[in-house]
Amino acid sequence: MPRGKSLEQREKERPEHGYWIIPPEIHEPLNKEFNFEFDPCPNPKPKLFNGLEVDWKKSNWVNPPFWAGITYWVNKAIEEQQKGNTSVLILPLDNWVKKLFDAKAEIRVVGSHEWIHTEDGSRRKAPRPSFLFILKGNDPKLERNEENDDLCANCGEYRGRHGNDNCCPSALE
Repeated sequence: MPRGKSLEQREKERPEHGYWIIPPEIHEPLNKEFNFEFDPCPNPKPKLFNGLEVDWKKSNWVNPPFWAGITYWVNKAIEEQQKGNTSVLILPLDNWVKKLFDAKAEIRVVGSHEWIHTEDGSRRKAPRPSFLFILKGNDPKLERNEENDDLCANCGEYRGRHGNDNCCPSALE
C-alpha cells in the first residue's frame, strides 16, 4: 500500500464537477490497435464502482485519476497482465524523462539502494528505486557487449550493486 492517503481518502478529494478525458485523436487510434473491451476508470464514474476491485477484460483502456494513487492502478494492470490481459495506461511523466527517451538514453534499473551521508557515513534507504540514464557519445569503447554487460541475466536489473553475477533470488538458487 503506498504511503500517504488511502485510495478512499483520495476519492473524497475527487473534484465535484467536471473531469478531464483524453481527446479522441489519441484514444481512437489506440482503440483500433488494441480493441478495448473495458475501462476500469470510466468517467463519469458510476456510484460505488471501483475498477481496482473487479476483474478486467482481455484489452483495457486505463486513464486513472492522476490525483488518486497511480501506483494502485499500475499494480492492478500488472496483476491483469499476469492473467493474460493487455492494458494500455496513460500516465503523467516529467518532461526531463521524455527528453531522455527522445535522446535515446540507455536506461538501467539500479533499484532500491542506500545513500551514504557525506559527513558521518551513515546510510539511509532510498525512498524510491533509482535508474541510470546513460547518454553516450561516439566512443566505441562504451558500446555494450558481453564483456561489459552489467545487467542481471535473469531480470535485467543492474547487478553491480550486489557484487554477484545475478541480482534475483531465483537466479542465485
